[in-house]
Amino acid sequence: MKIHFEDLLQEKDSNQSFDISLKLPDLTWQGEPLSFRKPISVSGLIVKRGDILELNANVKSEIILQCGFCLESYSQ
Repeated sequence: MKIHFEDLLQEKDSNQSFDISLKLPDLTWQGEPLSFRKPISVSGLIVKRGDILELNANVKSEIILQCGFCLESYSQ
């Protein structure tokens, strides 16, 4: 994911919104398999306030996990 800051950095007080969808492969997290049922949706706003860039973002997806007790798969 790339966000270009050139225009944002040139103006004194400005902002840039973004909305990106990412599809990631299955992976292992803390020794457990992790599968993404839906792409990861990332949206937000970058605001320049003087010399500071402020990022507010929302990240959403649906993953398939495995219960550590019964070993059944479930979505969250």
